[in-house]
Amino acid sequence: MPELELSSSYLWELPTRLLAIAGVQANAASRAALAAHDATHFDFAILVTLETWDDLSQAELGRRTGINRKDVAETVAGLERRGTVTRRADPDNARRKLVSLSAKGRIWIERLKVSVDQAQAVFTENLSHDDVKALVSLLQRLLATPE
Repeated sequence: MPELELSSSYLWELPTRLLAIAGVQANAASRAALAAHDATHFDFAILVTLETWDDLSQAELGRRTGINRKDVAETVAGLERRGTVTRRADPDNARRKLVSLSAKGRIWIERLKVSVDQAQAVFTENLSHDDVKALVSLLQRLLATPE
């Protein structure tokens, strides 16, 4: 958005405002990349999390992804209908279900990651590799700060 450069210097230097604007643009890019595969941000977050830590309860998926319980339940149910995850009873707690990535899910997540990586590359094309690493590091620090 080149017209932003014409805004007041005060607005142009507000980190929260710039992050909000960049976030809207980044979100649109990621959502478009996922939508091309009929996937959502929630699908992607849950699948990537299961790729890293298999056999998680839905409650644990919510904690690790920051997705609320209702959305986790709906997303997992949709992913199960697609055959990309499986649910089974937890041997230590019969009332709890453990969610795992299926073989189909492992294939799908690789496709999704390629698309998301391409969207990230386009979004950050004006930054050097070192700039992107620095940006990620700064954002991680901001998000890790206690409220």
